[in-house]
Amino acid sequence: MPTFTASRLSPGNTVFPTTVEIRNGFLFLRKLFVPGFDTVTIPFRSIASVRIIYNILFSNLIIETAGGRVYLLNGFTHQDAAKMARLLKGRVP
Repeated sequence: MPTFTASRLSPGNTVFPTTVEIRNGFLFLRKLFVPGFDTVTIPFRSIASVRIIYNILFSNLIIETAGGRVYLLNGFTHQDAAKMARLLKGRVP
């Protein structure tokens, strides 16, 4: 299944870039930091909306869950952001 890694040139991803994996109806977000890592698992059925903000170099994804949590994923290429949005909305490319 597809795995996407944010660019190290984007803010907040210089040392430990955010990794997004989409498989088996779940979205896995992984952010590494010095003492360990943080992983968030979101089932597709809990995703209320997916928005893409296109900047000059990179794109940001804003994922909102049915429970009201908002996840901002920054530093992905325009193509990766569009592919993630299609997969999360249930449309396989």
